[in-house]
Amino acid sequence: TVILTVKTRPAITGGPTSATICMGESYTFAVESTGSDLQYQWLKNGDTIPGATGLEYTLRNVTPADEANYTVIVSGYCPQTAITSATLRVNTPPTISEDPANKIVCAGEDVVFSVEATGANISYQWYRNNQPVTGATLHELTLYNVITADEGIYYVEVHGICPVTPATSATVVLTVNTAPNITNQPTSRPACEGNST
Repeated sequence: TVILTVKTRPAITGGPTSATICMGESYTFAVESTGSDLQYQWLKNGDTIPGATGLEYTLRNVTPADEANYTVIVSGYCPQTAITSATLRVNTPPTISEDPANKIVCAGEDVVFSVEATGANISYQWYRNNQPVTGATLHELTLYNVITADEGIYYVEVHGICPVTPATSATVVLTVNTAPNITNQPTSRPACEGNST
């Protein structure tokens, strides 16, 4: 008597799944497959990942350098292979590359504070004396025809899509100088020669 054993070809039945995550998070690519005597090899942008030979491949504390196309090759007893891929995208938290600067102006002038920031889907909120400035949600804050009441400490918070603490700029000071104004006029008076007046 003899035994006939039929080996099945490798086939991928599910996964891996593409994802977009925030920097610092972890993500696991997983594949579901059928076949005889299966073996796995994961690749990043076509390059073999050493030691990544399981059903799953986990990335921990991801950085922008981990953003790539990940492929798994499933092989087995039969010479055919099954291949599938997924993409990982990494959103970065907001960072400020250039802070606003202090401003000294005269009353009636216009003032522009600006900030340079990077990150995924960032938004802005400016503050004056720790209170949000209504409608100030751009990377620039423009104050028109300033008066002394506009003086104060200004800063901006930059929010991103990732659930992290917003980036906060350096605080800056707006100083509004007023034009000279005479509030008490001199008065005419008679004086005797040689006396002071």
